[in-house]
Amino acid sequence: MAPNFRIKPVCHKYVVSFFKDKIHTTVTSDCATVERWIKEIERPNLFIVGFDIQYSPWVRLNDFVSTVQLCVGGRCLIYQLEFIDYDFPDVLLDFLANEEYTFVGLDISHALARLKREHALDISRAMVVDYAYYDAGLRELTELVLDKDLVNMPDNVMLRKWSLRRLTAGQVKHACVEAFVAFEIGRVLNAREYRLTPRDYHDYSDQS
Repeated sequence: MAPNFRIKPVCHKYVVSFFKDKIHTTVTSDCATVERWIKEIERPNLFIVGFDIQYSPWVRLNDFVSTVQLCVGGRCLIYQLEFIDYDFPDVLLDFLANEEYTFVGLDISHALARLKREHALDISRAMVVDYAYYDAGLRELTELVLDKDLVNMPDNVMLRKWSLRRLTAGQVKHACVEAFVAFEIGRVLNAREYRLTPRDYHDYSDQS
């Protein structure tokens, strides 16, 4: 009988500093850890979630969704999709489908489509902060809305391999800060007052 190999999911915890904020960050592929993270979200809260994803590039000439980042206040989850060994936990699926929460992301229309197509993960209520609408990128939006400078966020981190089981400190900081900035921008722009329209999410065309 052939041996049954099973890769044990890993969990790493960090505290990421962003100006005066301390963001408690969990990096994991473990379903139980994801469930616990979601259940520990403080209530009542703003019902806003910062959202982002990272890709692993240049694998057979295609990239693929490697991580999903979620941020609520000073807590961030980096979920490593490549290493999960079971189906997604129901708690996560219910959380993403919960219309009480508004998931805020920066220029994420393409990311939402990829996440749904590649992993069948669907977010019911999303606020897409469009770079083109503001004629600004991540750095400019952060300075414009939050009055904070992302000078210590190197662009080359985006090009690194996100399929590593143990992400580098730079990758963790980059992924965490992007999701945290999305949360903060959503909070400042009062994302809960935002009304989703078909153009904003469900009817956009995936150009990939």
